[in-house]
Amino acid sequence: MESIINIIRRVQCRALSSTKSKRDSISILAAILRTLTKSGPSKKMSMVYGSNINYERLGKYLDLMVTTGLVELTSSEDTLYGITKKGREFLGGYDRLAEALNISGANKGVAL
Repeated sequence: MESIINIIRRVQCRALSSTKSKRDSISILAAILRTLTKSGPSKKMSMVYGSNINYERLGKYLDLMVTTGLVELTSSEDTLYGITKKGREFLGGYDRLAEALNISGANKGVAL
């Protein structure tokens, strides 16, 4: 099983976030995972609104998240994505790190 640290490195290496972004890639991953945790299996448009990310960028993140096992396609017929156990562990680790660093707003996807 790939470690959280390795997933973070892969995200950073892919340079998914642009210089214009107000959030880093890890915060965006956490926001998407948090949306899936709250709403359950979701379509892309629900995640766009819940995570505050545009549709095109969401697609790039979902590709990465499916590849790393953080989310899975739960229904190919309706194209629903759901969070996996590994995704829940990642989100828990992110929240613990943000709490340990006393970062306010970590539950809202604020950048570490």
